[in-house]
Parts: sequence; C-alpha cells; structure tokens
Amino acid sequence: MCAEEADKSPSSPAAVARVGTRRLYDALGFDAEASGGIFIEHGLGANLTLTLYIGPKPPRGIAFLAEASQFFVPGQQASLGSMSSDYQAPCFLDIAVWRKKEVSSSEMAALIALDPKTRSSLMTQSADEEKVTNEMLDLVAGSLALKVHRQLILKLLIDNKFIEGDFEPAMSFVGSAVEMLEPISLSAKAPVLLPSILQRICSAPECQLRERGMVFHWLLRAWQEPDPVAKFMYLFIPLESVMQSDDALSAEATADIDRLVEVVKAANIADQDALLAFLVRARTRFSPTLNARFEDFARKRAIPGWGLDVKAFKRYNKMRNQLLHRGDRDIRPHVSFENETRTLEDLVERYVSLYVFGEADVYKARWRPERSLKA
Repeated sequence: MCAEEADKSPSSPAAVARVGTRRLYDALGFDAEASGGIFIEHGLGANLTLTLYIGPKPPRGIAFLAEASQFFVPGQQASLGSMSSDYQAPCFLDIAVWRKKEVSSSEMAALIALDPKTRSSLMTQSADEEKVTNEMLDLVAGSLALKVHRQLILKLLIDNKFIEGDFEPAMSFVGSAVEMLEPISLSAKAPVLLPSILQRICSAPECQLRERGMVFHWLLRAWQEPDPVAKFMYLFIPLESVMQSDDALSAEATADIDRLVEVVKAANIADQDALLAFLVRARTRFSPTLNARFEDFARKRAIPGWGLDVKAFKRYNKMRNQLLHRGDRDIRPHVSFENETRTLEDLVERYVSLYVFGEADVYKARWRPERSLKA
C-alpha cells in the first residue's frame, strides 16, 4: 500500500473531538444577568477537562427534559420523556466534563454529514469512563452547592452526553425509567377474596395491627419509589422489621467465644482473669448479624427455595453495606444462581407475607421470577 493510500485509511486520525457529559440546572433564585455570566475551564487529571458556566446563556444551549410518565399502562397513552429548548430562567448552572477523542477521516466525514449512527457510536462511553465522569460531575455540583448554595442544583433540567468539534455538535440523553405494567381484571373471586383479606388482617390484636402497619408503610414507599437506589434501600426496612431481634448470640458466635474461653484458660498469662471477664461481657454485647437473623427466619419457615433465599439475601446485604459504608452504587436487582433467579423485591414481598399472613403466596406478576417447588 502506498503512502497516499495509507493516509486515506479509515483508521488514520484526522481530528480530535470533545466527548463528554453535561448537566444543566435551573439556578433557582440566582440572578447573573448583570455580570453576563461566569465561564471557567479547568483540567481534571491527564485526559479530562471541566467547563463550568453560571449565567443566563449556557454555552451548549438550553435543553430541558420534559417529565415522562412513571408507568406505562397497557391500552393507555404514555408520555415519554422528550427534549425541548423551550425553557426560560434568569440563571443556569452548566457543568460539563469531557475528554479528547481521536476521530478518523471517515468518522469526521460522517460527523459532518450528521450521520446518527456514527454520532451515537462516538458518544458511547465505556463503563469506567462513565463512572469517572459521573463522579467528577457529582464532585463539582456537590461542592458548588455546599460552598455557594444548594439552590444551584435543586432542579436538574437535563443530563446528556455530547460530541463537539469542527462539525455540528450532537447530543444524546436518556429519560427516566418507565415501568411496564400489566393489564389486570377483577375475577369473579374478588367479592369473596377482598373481605377475606380484610378479615384476616383486622382480627389481629391492636398491637399487631400497628406493628404490621409500620411494616407496610415502608413496603408501600418501596413500591412507589421510582429511583432504583432509593427503592433498593427502602426494601430492606420492611424485611428487617419482620425479623425478630434479641440479645441472644448466634450459634456460630457462641461456639467461637467458647473456644476462646478454653484457649485463655489453658494459657499461662498474667491477665487471664481480665480476659475471661471480657469474654463473659462479650456474650451480652454481640447480637446475631443481619445475615444470621434472616437465615434463622427463613429456616424456621422453610418455604420451597429458602436456601437460595438465604444466599441471595447475603449478596443483597453485601451490596447495601458497600453502598452505606463505601458509597458503592453498583447494586443489582437480580441475583442469578445456576438454575434460578432471585430479586430483592420478590424476596421481601414473600417474607412479609409470611410474617403477616403465615404464607408466602403473593400477587402473580409477569416479571416475578420462577421458584423451585423443592424445599
């Protein structure tokens, strides 16, 4: 291949584009018209650049994501999120984090020709790139809110990816999630089923009614919560509420302390009495772990598949601990095993039903995972 032909190769770098993510906020209560706006550009590490603007005319224009329906009801029209530039405010906060990306001559030609497939492909970020970008956007937005005023970030208008350079800039966005619902019809059994449910819950003593009402308060909040992270956290509350806790040690912890007592007694050490006294106190200080409490709860009721429920709960609890203690947002609603899948929502619903009604049967749903009939 001659040199002239090599220059025309699709892999030959022709230019550099800027690919990144932008968040646009309505800076509620701010008025920057007198100053005309503030624009700052700052490097972030080796390959990232931050641009920050506060003022009436965002450099990448005004974009507003119209509110979408939270649910898609079969047979009814749903309002999907759509982008609009018809939004007015005296002041905006525009934060963008972008990196340079080499673009070949063929890709540049496609960008100039407004080819949607090439635009979308070049704007796609790897999981690691997206994570780093979002962390930087959170850092900048949070710092400004903390040190300037939280009203800067109360109203997010759009969070979108973009690509720009010596061509017409392009942007893409993802709207809020819409839950696909199922068509439901009341059967002939409904006039009998509903009074039966009310009779079962209302015949309990008043103290039980209040306890169960508290459990359902949090389950209702979890069902209605559109944000997946908040929903994940809410789901743990009703489940923990139905698992009875006491000061008794788990069998594993009791055995560990017994072994330590024997080791200390056999050891020829000066502070033996103090160590033995500490171990006596330890028996009253350590409660069963949340995993141990759920395992005990599940084993006593022994519904089919309870063993996998225990394994799944341990994974979900680990995700929650990583979220609470390390800020790790990598949560998954499904946990898959060799032959079966568990979801946190299904697990919580069944064990709340066990606590309230004494049975694990719950409403049927298209998205509910199948469970083995083996105990």
